[in-house]
Amino acid sequence: MKMKWRKFILFLMLLFIGLIGGSFWWYVQKILNQPLNPKFDAVIELEIEHGESFSNVLLKLKQSNLLSIPMWKVQFIARLNKIPERMKAGQYDIDGQITLSDFFKLIQTGKVK
Repeated sequence: MKMKWRKFILFLMLLFIGLIGGSFWWYVQKILNQPLNPKFDAVIELEIEHGESFSNVLLKLKQSNLLSIPMWKVQFIARLNKIPERMKAGQYDIDGQITLSDFFKLIQTGKVK
């Protein structure tokens, strides 16, 4: 009888961990597919200098009113995906309709205007 309870408790624990993991993945995907700022329809030129920190790049976006997503969320997701290490210097044309995922891809490619 004890063995059945142990298996049942183990099953519940694994189910709980799966639900937490799935919920976290869904939340991250939701943020990644959000536009930087859906109310911002202009295009800005973002210059990323060699050796510039990712936090400073986000600060530039925030000061331009281009980033409506909280900075801590963007930094957290970027660090999970190692974006700060892969970011390339250059000048980029960015609009508010670009998703966070596409922004991450853009600054990693080094494709400049």
